[in-house]
Amino acid sequence: LVETVGMWRRATDQVTLSLPDDHIADARRASIGYLLLALDPKAPRPGPLAHDSFWIRDAAYIGLALLQNGHSDAVKAYIPEVFDAQEADGRIPPIRGDDIPWDVDEWDAQGQAIFLVSSYYRYTDDLDTLNTWYPALRKSAQFIAALRDSERDTEGPARGLLPPSKSAEDLGREERHYYWDDFWAVVGLEEAAFAARELGETEDAAWIMAEADALRDAIVDSVESVMGAEPPYIPGAVEEVESSAMARGTVPVLWPVRVLSPANPLLERSFE
Repeated sequence: LVETVGMWRRATDQVTLSLPDDHIADARRASIGYLLLALDPKAPRPGPLAHDSFWIRDAAYIGLALLQNGHSDAVKAYIPEVFDAQEADGRIPPIRGDDIPWDVDEWDAQGQAIFLVSSYYRYTDDLDTLNTWYPALRKSAQFIAALRDSERDTEGPARGLLPPSKSAEDLGREERHYYWDDFWAVVGLEEAAFAARELGETEDAAWIMAEADALRDAIVDSVESVMGAEPPYIPGAVEEVESSAMARGTVPVLWPVRVLSPANPLLERSFE
């Protein structure tokens, strides 16, 4: 018992917080313990029952928390689990496991996979690992660009966006164009361009960043097309402007990477 308690104390005290309320610091420590438990056996699993599978989305969010709390080794260990299943065209399967709950497209996975690797590099300066996975990041960026090709020449508010997908599955039906996917795609493209610059791949950095800027412009144009010249808020999807999912669906525009400035009037109105 003493050895086990000591092991968990060391694992959850890699980073400590000094706060007036000990309950908050204790809650952070407990949360890190749960996230480490969720790595069993090889990669994050967001739940023990229906969600006992490996979601790329959770791998990105959990990975950021682990990096911020001193567990870069754990993140480095499961990065291969993300990219070993990458398909020839660059697609990252959004869910892995022996008993996945559904097998459909979730287009946020590409950006989240790229973000995981770039975040690992930002916290560790491990250029060798970034270089190892850069070809996979580049393929994911190419896949995002190819996804946009299906909507690049369409008419209407979906022009230039990613195609419909199940996205973050609680947002709504899979037949919709979710802005959540587009925000995460911009994040992935920007982070891939960052990786390219760090590795001296200047030509890659240029086209990838141009793709990110074009998608960002397409998002703003789409929202204005759906909601009017001065949109009161960013809806959840092109086809869904009143669902409460729009609040969660807009979060990636600010965190963990800023897609638009917090001072942007549209964002201010949206979060109001």
